[in-house]
Amino acid sequence: MNQDSLDLTYFKHRLLQLLALIREAEFTGVGISKFFFDEQSWPNLEEEDVNLSLKVKGRERHLHFKIRKALQRIENGTFGLCYECGENIEINRLLARPIAELCLACKEEEEKKECHIPYQKKSHTLGKILELKNHV
Repeated sequence: MNQDSLDLTYFKHRLLQLLALIREAEFTGVGISKFFFDEQSWPNLEEEDVNLSLKVKGRERHLHFKIRKALQRIENGTFGLCYECGENIEINRLLARPIAELCLACKEEEEKKECHIPYQKKSHTLGKILELKNHV
């Protein structure tokens, strides 16, 4: 697979659809847990709703950023190329995850490295290293 064989129009349309879904989700602010519990439980769930909403909004912002980056890669001709090794990202990987920046081999290697760091965990959302104290 090379850059010319990718249907960039398809991927651009798909990424724009994902952006539209995120925007739509931003306007639906109803607490999720209220659909699953009776009214008497609601006051106790407000803090959980707030925490869940904040987590979801953070993930939506991160996904929005990744989609924008993928759209930029389409525009500059680097969509479908692995950031790590420069090889083509597998078409099935792009179909499943159009925001992918790494080929499968490089992604697996990245995940192996993350698992071998016993006292640190990389935060994918913020790109920071979080130190875990007294973790056994």
